[in-house]
Amino acid sequence: MKAVFLDSPGHLEVRDIHDPSCPHGMVRVQVEAVAVCDDDLAAFRGALQRQRYPIIPGRESVGRIVDGSHTDPCLDNRVIPLDRFCTGARTVEPQEGDLVVIDPCFVTAPHDGCRPPNAPQYGESDQLVHEDHSSVHGGSARAADAALNARRSTSSEAQIDAPAPGAGAELDMAAHKEADYPEVDAKLSPSAIFPKHGPFRMLSRPHEAIAASVMGLNVHGALREYMTVRPGQCTVVPSGIAADEAVFVHSTRRALFAAEQGVIDADETVAVVGAHDVGLIVAQIARALGAQIVLVDSAASRLELGRSLGFEHTVNPTSEPLDEKLSRITGGRMADCTIETTGDPHALGHAISGTGRRGRIVLVHAPSSAVGLCAKSIVCKELTVLGCDRRLAEPEEALELLHRQVVRVDSMVSTQLPLEAAPFIIPSVAANPEHYMRVLLHR
Repeated sequence: MKAVFLDSPGHLEVRDIHDPSCPHGMVRVQVEAVAVCDDDLAAFRGALQRQRYPIIPGRESVGRIVDGSHTDPCLDNRVIPLDRFCTGARTVEPQEGDLVVIDPCFVTAPHDGCRPPNAPQYGESDQLVHEDHSSVHGGSARAADAALNARRSTSSEAQIDAPAPGAGAELDMAAHKEADYPEVDAKLSPSAIFPKHGPFRMLSRPHEAIAASVMGLNVHGALREYMTVRPGQCTVVPSGIAADEAVFVHSTRRALFAAEQGVIDADETVAVVGAHDVGLIVAQIARALGAQIVLVDSAASRLELGRSLGFEHTVNPTSEPLDEKLSRITGGRMADCTIETTGDPHALGHAISGTGRRGRIVLVHAPSSAVGLCAKSIVCKELTVLGCDRRLAEPEEALELLHRQVVRVDSMVSTQLPLEAAPFIIPSVAANPEHYMRVLLHR
């Protein structure tokens, strides 16, 4: 099979390698689509401190299960997706033929008498690194999940708000595949957007040491024709969602959590800084919650795409003062909540100046370099600044928003190319990110 290798920063190559085997307790996935993401670009530039080379990049992917064992008792190494380690969500068992979204992050849960697993060991660059890098053995993934949940329930950082009545029900994925979703209301309640835990939550993390594996960072990613993963990393895609849409699930999960952090209410004004995929998705979620949206971006093409999605208010801070435009739109109140999605140090300044008194600022990405904050503005306006860390909303929640077309992503694909084009298109995107939204690579 073909695979794309990033041997060192700036050096990509397509190689023919052996098809991966499918060990007991794993599933083999035929990769359908991979979205080139910011982390892939950062790895190409050499901007990630913990990045391993050589490696197969590709974090955000969709594929179809073609082979493997699907029963939880086989999961002796207790590998759990990272977001589900934090939230305690149940894992849906995939079946052969299912189209699935692959969770790029997973952890090995520690248990008594076992040390944390060693870092993955890499062999020759033309050989696949086996995805199962854990050295911890014991009970099943569900048993580990239950133990972690039990420890969380005794933590002092328990949930501060109980879910609304009926909001805690989990999706039945068997019915989810064939569900006929109702028409989307013009405005949705927070419990409709956040069905599992309401619009505001605080999750505790166990303090035991864990070892995290991230595809494309310290284990091989998805830019290849086939890969083997744990069943717990797979989320079944409902019928009606194409692979080209499902590949946006990771971005939708990040956007959904950012909107949740912002505690957005109806009739508020939300400024979204950065009209790329995450920014446009979080803007659609906030609009569904009843907020007025102002898109802020320095690229005219992205603002034009935002207007095509129905966002009337757009601001290019390089050609017009952001404060003046926001003041006109809001009648002097400024933004109630600003969601900064770019990580650009200058954009953080725009977020602070554009947010009104006692407003909220949500940072989706950490600034790419040290920034000097205007502490006086934060203090005088009594602003609340929130970060998103690495937590994400559940993949089933993101899929439901895509299925119900609360979130539309079809216009966010700049180009689709075969896998072999990766050594040419990735350098182009890295050098000219303002010219692209999302690039999809297919087998």
